[in-house]
Amino acid sequence: MIDAAELEYDETTNSFAITKYYGTDETLSIQASVNNIPITKTKDSSFYNCTTLKEVILPEDLTEIGAYTFQNCTNLTSITLPKTLTNIGTYAFSMCNNFTTVYYNGSINDWCNILKPFIIIY
Repeated sequence: MIDAAELEYDETTNSFAITKYYGTDETLSIQASVNNIPITKTKDSSFYNCTTLKEVILPEDLTEIGAYTFQNCTNLTSITLPKTLTNIGTYAFSMCNNFTTVYYNGSINDWCNILKPFIIIY
């Protein structure tokens, strides 16, 4: 569970962003809201170097994963992404050497739109 100290409130969107995770869980299922206010994004590097994480389930209202969010989470093997996700920041999963599985709850068209910035055509 994400602690209030790990969140930042955004008045303009009436939502929370995860700023830095301090836990040591192997499996983390992030709650959808805190005090009925949704968690909608992860800030850059918010899970950086969380080497104990193996599996992460992101909440259904999450729309954005910041750059470098899971960088160097060397034991991360799987992540579940919500259908509300619209943006994945650069290098969000860099140096996740054991990363093997992505579960996405949206459509294939939505997934392709999320990945468009990462596709390089030669």
